[in-house]
Amino acid sequence: MKVEGPKSGSPVQKTKPSSKAGKSKKTGDFAAELDRVSGSDGTQSATGPESVNTVAGVGGILAAQSVSDDEGLGDYKERQRRARRGAEILDRLEEIRRGLLIGAVPKERLGELARMVREKRERGADPVISRLLDEIELRAEVELAKLSRRFA
Repeated sequence: MKVEGPKSGSPVQKTKPSSKAGKSKKTGDFAAELDRVSGSDGTQSATGPESVNTVAGVGGILAAQSVSDDEGLGDYKERQRRARRGAEILDRLEEIRRGLLIGAVPKERLGELARMVREKRERGADPVISRLLDEIELRAEVELAKLSRRFA
């Protein structure tokens, strides 16, 4: 196959702009129609909606300030404490998993995990964290039961 250079074909012809059906005759027709439909006379300032957003923003700030520091801080500390507890149990489970892989599970790790699971934990207001901790503790109890049967 032979590749040749550009061939001269028929020249590109320019066309005249055609008038589209429904094209507005004046440039302000759309704006006028929009004003007519919205019921506005077109004199509304551009800063109108911004002032409404500013008022809403100030309302949010005032609502945030109305909450006392003790209310928000207590919930935060409780969530942090419960999250730490869940993370510690998961860490112990991970250590036991590693021990199983190498063939040596330290008995003190099993004891720590059993103690952590059996500790009475406080019930908090956050149901999501409570469900997560329930699942973590259940998993830990299952693993302890399996290991106690294996090593008994």
